[in-house]
Amino acid sequence: GDVAVGWTPVPDATSLTPALKLGKRADSRKVEELRPYRLQTEAVQAASGSAYVEVGNTKVVAAVHGPRPRLPNEGSVDQQRGTGLLICSVRYAPFSSKYRSGNQDEVSKGATGAVQMALETVVLVNKYPKSAIEVHVKVLEDDGGAGMAAITCASLALANANIETKDMVAGVSVSAV
Repeated sequence: GDVAVGWTPVPDATSLTPALKLGKRADSRKVEELRPYRLQTEAVQAASGSAYVEVGNTKVVAAVHGPRPRLPNEGSVDQQRGTGLLICSVRYAPFSSKYRSGNQDEVSKGATGAVQMALETVVLVNKYPKSAIEVHVKVLEDDGGAGMAAITCASLALANANIETKDMVAGVSVSAV
């Protein structure tokens, strides 16, 4: 089934209004124009699988480690009985955004939850009994759409690591202007 995840750390929309009146966005794209995409796998050599995604000026890298044996304290009692465990984390580089500064723990927490929720719908953890699969995402530059880029990048990294999934996940963000 489809999963909708809400998460929108963006600059104040009122700063876009003058540009939109001229038929252009703040980054000089036309109102109906999409950001250019760049997708690459094998971006981190020390990982089981990895990916790099650019969406306009937003840059994200993801690394998958595992499957590896699960530690005794990882996961719920049900997960310790036999199914695998998916562990996701999203971190923002301190220099990633001109709109945000200081402690980014709350933004990272929200992004981690969004990636975890999206990936849990497709990763076949039952194929990896008593194992853990770690997905670590780093937002290098956030010029909007970082959450959706993180989901896409993590899904691509899982595929690169040959982790069994039902399908690929693509993050999409739509805004009414």
